[in-house]
Amino acid sequence: MKKYILIDGYNLLFRAFYGYPERFLSDGTPVNAIFGVMSMIFTLVQNESPDGLAIALDVGKTFRHEMYPEYKGTRSECPEFLSVQIPEILKMFELSGIPVFSQKGYEADDVLASVALDLKKESEDHDVYILSGDKDLFQVVEDRISILYPQRGGLPAKIIGKKEVDEAFQVTPDRVPDYKGLVGDSSDNIPGVMGIGPKTASKLLAEYSTIEGIYENIGSITGAVQTKLITDKENAFFSKKLATIICDLECHLTGSDIEYEGVSHELIPFFEAREPRTFMKKMDKHIKLDPLFEAACDVFETDQMSLF
Repeated sequence: MKKYILIDGYNLLFRAFYGYPERFLSDGTPVNAIFGVMSMIFTLVQNESPDGLAIALDVGKTFRHEMYPEYKGTRSECPEFLSVQIPEILKMFELSGIPVFSQKGYEADDVLASVALDLKKESEDHDVYILSGDKDLFQVVEDRISILYPQRGGLPAKIIGKKEVDEAFQVTPDRVPDYKGLVGDSSDNIPGVMGIGPKTASKLLAEYSTIEGIYENIGSITGAVQTKLITDKENAFFSKKLATIICDLECHLTGSDIEYEGVSHELIPFFEAREPRTFMKKMDKHIKLDPLFEAACDVFETDQMSLF
């Protein structure tokens, strides 16, 4: 079996920024996220040995923002020390040779799900993993598509399959949008049905399968739960739509497009220009052309912490 790993780029970026200690160049420029992101990718490669690797990114507003301007409206603004590093991280991705993909009007989640399904359909010999700490992606889990969920304390990423989704939500992966339609999602500012919590949502979905099934049988539901469902019926369907990941975008990526043989040696001058006294040697075994890199690796100290 071939293993392909698709990375949720901005999720990784934020984890690196908040997980790695502050680090500045001599002129005061912050660089902790830059070094953190690449260090985490190297750790991922070392732990998982993927045959293919690619990164998905969000690009601007999406169709969900058009549907609901308040979508993700509760999130704080990007910290200044992180925002100044983002252009450099995007440049680093470009130089690395790792394919980066996105689609205007859609979130990285939509692109990740669509590419994962394409890779799975391409060959029965393909296992696909999506690296992300976003539980929204649990809904795309199926045979040969799993989530690599980052862990704290230097532990390897946890593999999320159907069993783990059931443990998290007490529903099957394809029912996660229905679950969020009822419970809502404060991180994305999805309203859900006011007063319906996780236990009630799981119980309703176990009995009626979907939100549509719940409302087709609304007469069989009694008491306060029925009242809440009737009152917030529009929000329930609307929230489910917001929470549903698009899985059929035309991304045109194949396994051969994202084959991983190591990062490009073009990263060497990128890091040399950023005073990499404690980073360079970590790149040694990840560069495609190792002989060209040996001279630049003598000053590295392996003191980077791992979030996986």
